[in-house]
Amino acid sequence: MESGKVALIHTEVPSEFSGQGIASRLAQGTFELLRKTGRKAILKCPFMSRFFAKHPEDADVVDG
Repeated sequence: MESGKVALIHTEVPSEFSGQGIASRLAQGTFELLRKTGRKAILKCPFMSRFFAKHPEDADVVDG
């Protein structure tokens, strides 16, 4: 938590599962959970930032 928001600092999937879309599903689920709980995220994780750039529809839960 940072300034009342959830700081997303790192996303990691074991290398044997790389390229299977697991991190994208994790990101999508995280944004859905934030939305359901009324929280906002600060994106510090490079993957989450790239995911958000491709999914601007999640702007309602991103604050930084």
